[in-house]
Amino acid sequence: MTDTKLLLERAGRSAPDVAFGLEEFRRLRERRDRVRRIRAGAVGLTLAVVAATVAFTALQGGDASDTDGQYASTGATLPPATRSPFVAAPGELYYRAVLFVRAGCPEDLVEECYGNEVRLDATYWWSPNDDSGRIAVDDAQAYGIEGGRFGAGAFPNLNGIDVSEFPLEPAALTEFLLERSAEAGVSPAPLITPPPEGAPRDGQLWRAITDLLADPHVTPTVRAALLDVAVGVQGTTLETGVVDPAGRPAHAIVFGNWGGELEERLYVDPDTHELLASTTSSPDGAIVEIYLVQHAGVADSTETGPEPDGGSVPLTLLSTEDLVEMLGARS
Repeated sequence: MTDTKLLLERAGRSAPDVAFGLEEFRRLRERRDRVRRIRAGAVGLTLAVVAATVAFTALQGGDASDTDGQYASTGATLPPATRSPFVAAPGELYYRAVLFVRAGCPEDLVEECYGNEVRLDATYWWSPNDDSGRIAVDDAQAYGIEGGRFGAGAFPNLNGIDVSEFPLEPAALTEFLLERSAEAGVSPAPLITPPPEGAPRDGQLWRAITDLLADPHVTPTVRAALLDVAVGVQGTTLETGVVDPAGRPAHAIVFGNWGGELEERLYVDPDTHELLASTTSSPDGAIVEIYLVQHAGVADSTETGPEPDGGSVPLTLLSTEDLVEMLGARS
């Protein structure tokens, strides 16, 4: 999928189907007004893509060393965690139940956009000892995923993620991620226009971090370390004492991606420094994408999960339908 198409998808709007009547007329009017605002925002997004492409092309024309010295952490840190990240003992599996929704009008922005959301409701059990596990898919719409039970060495890993050698100290991990995401690195990430107050490789580093945070092969220890790096990315702001989309206490790391056009927020559990959720908002402030961790921790088998109050992420019973209702809200 091209970056332009991705941005247009993120600028899409959606609404749940409701009974037709006077209330529906009101909702239709509101949706049309929102679509007009999003169309205006889409122009800004397109300009951001053009600027990003020009910058990327210019940098591609030089040696890989051209990007050296174009990033330095601000040194910002999260408030201290109160608990260490969970570590799976021999015979245990990492457990993660996640929801994802994205507003969708994949081809063109249209007046009405029913049922075009991207959705995922999935639970992962993954053994770091022998790379076995299970993926249970309860809802998947326009989202490629393979459910099932997987023997040793067979757990799906299309991106070849192996975090066993990732350094955990923020400065070392920052350097490691920059090398890994560079053009000649193990997992190249695109150069993206940084926010006005950012450094040239901010968007690239942010993309590398957010991609890893959503991967089931990344352990809680490494996720916490990635979030320690994220808070030091230039152009970010840290908000404490907030709540995530499920109402759970959180810290929020906020970054204006694509030159500040898209506001992305990472919600961090204050106790464990686990990722609770992330959101993306369009230029007019409407939420167009939500990733939510319902529950996380360790489990004894692929048939069980952590106790409701015993995981590394507080349990929430929100569903994809609940998240779709949140699309369009102001972040």
